[in-house]
Amino acid sequence: AESIFKVLARIRGHGPRAKVMLAKCKAEINSFEACEELLREIFKGENEPVAEELQAAFVFHTMGLRKQAIQELSKIVNEHPDLPSACLFLGDVFCEAGKLDKASYCWKLATKRDRRGGGVASAARKQLDRAVKQMKKAAQNGSQKAKKKRK
Repeated sequence: AESIFKVLARIRGHGPRAKVMLAKCKAEINSFEACEELLREIFKGENEPVAEELQAAFVFHTMGLRKQAIQELSKIVNEHPDLPSACLFLGDVFCEAGKLDKASYCWKLATKRDRRGGGVASAARKQLDRAVKQMKKAAQNGSQKAKKKRK
């Protein structure tokens, strides 16, 4: 994925979103300095706190501190509706935590906030489709278990 985001980061109109995704990839391989450098390149001046918040969320997530990652990402999602990627990431973290309802909400929000035909919206729709399938499967398994108990 990293190589794809590197290419997209150079294409006009894809840059900021792709760079945020690339920064997340860097954090996931423990390249925190490269992650921070990318984020600071995107978020300058008055937006610098966004870079710090995303960096913190990515580091927390990479280190397994899911609760703190959720707190940071939730703050970003609420304060920066122009960052659909934050909604996507928050949905992913909720999904990892087994909170598919919250994950689905975040992915729907990412789809609404991204530009039409955008990569974040596309990724969010794919995640949402997977979650719906998981929820249906869980519901079917639950109803089958209930039938067995009644017998």
